[in-house]
Amino acid sequence: MTDFYKQPGFWLYLAVWLPYTLLVIIYGLGSPWYASPIGRAFWLSKLALSLLLTFVLTIWIFGQYPGLSEVRSALMVVLALGAWYQLAVVIRIQRAKRRDRDVNPPRSTDS
Repeated sequence: MTDFYKQPGFWLYLAVWLPYTLLVIIYGLGSPWYASPIGRAFWLSKLALSLLLTFVLTIWIFGQYPGLSEVRSALMVVLALGAWYQLAVVIRIQRAKRRDRDVNPPRSTDS
């Protein structure tokens, strides 16, 4: 193990990792994110980002550890599922909004 903490890049990664990881924990435990598709998509995307940053930090700290390729593969599956879910939610919400607008067009007094 090298003196990874002496490198300035390590502290930048840590500075990004910490708030995203805290956000995942605080939002995950303190909000009903699971009650709506957009809440689930938001939480899942922040979880994926936190896991990606955790993965980068583990490489920085431990180097090429055993099982690295398996961890990377599992992480990529989680990232892909999260990204596709988030995209599907956005498309579904936009289509529903468009359908609602076609059925009930806004009045001239609506802003």
